Amino acid sequence: LNINLPQKKCLDKKLLIGSALFGIGWGLVGLCPGPAISSIALFEPITLIFLISMFLGVLTNKYI
Repeated sequence: LNINLPQKKCLDKKLLIGSALFGIGWGLVGLCPGPAISSIALFEPITLIFLISMFLGVLTNKYI
């Protein structure tokens, strides 16, 4: 088993802002990404809003 850990050890602005947004989203909605994906089967509107927002955040991060 070979695990490659990141070598970067400094905190940058992108990491701090991203983790803060993740924590705020988790606190407001009560979902983290894994359970949110599995709760699609419940058809709750808040789950769909969360997943769309998460997807837009991933795309935003990719192109910044």
